[in-house]
Amino acid sequence: MCHGDGLDDREPLPRNACGLRETAPKPDVKVAASGSRIAMLRAEALSAQSGRIDAISGATYTSEAYIQSLQAALDKVHR
Repeated sequence: MCHGDGLDDREPLPRNACGLRETAPKPDVKVAASGSRIAMLRAEALSAQSGRIDAISGATYTSEAYIQSLQAALDKVHR
């Protein structure tokens, strides 16, 4: 069994009770890429002034979800 509070003021990352260094969270590359693709879809939708836009290659699910959401919002506004 390990004991200790896991804190060491001299180290940038704390150690857990067993003395193992905790790791800092790594940036989520997929989230970052998805964000830039959503920005591309948004720009295309604004340029087209409609929900009829092309999906982005390599982001099929993101594109389809964005287009469906956009179309649903447009349909709601035009009721």
